[in-house]
Amino acid sequence: MRASINLDDPILASKNPQTGAPFGVAVDLARWSAKTLSVELQLVVFDKAGKSVQAVSEERADFGSFVADPLRGEKIALTAPYMLNGRSYLLRDDSTVRTSEDVDQTHNRVAVGRGSAYDLFLTPELKAPQIARAPSSPNVMQTFLDRTWKS
Repeated sequence: MRASINLDDPILASKNPQTGAPFGVAVDLARWSAKTLSVELQLVVFDKAGKSVQAVSEERADFGSFVADPLRGEKIALTAPYMLNGRSYLLRDDSTVRTSEDVDQTHNRVAVGRGSAYDLFLTPELKAPQIARAPSSPNVMQTFLDRTWKS
């Protein structure tokens, strides 16, 4: 059984800095699934969520752990979630944003990881702010801190 592992979302999986081996919730679930089914497990590791989803849709992997999104659901079957993740924003000290509705203003800039679940959700949802796409989710903080970023 081939499990698609997405390293772009550290909540799901990360790479051990000493060994380079992936670890995290997605890896644990993949191992549990293989053990339950009494089959060998192959981890197919990707640096981006989109690549991980694509591997399943192209049958280069049998399953993976992804944030459910209508676009992703067009090519792969999605199960009920095993984890719920609330939406929140990290703000600068001088921000005037106080509610989620305050975010959708032309003077705001929102940083997301390119192709991440947050990008897929916020891009059609937010109409006014500029959206800056970091190369990957782990780079979002640096993109947020860099005041000269471009969309």
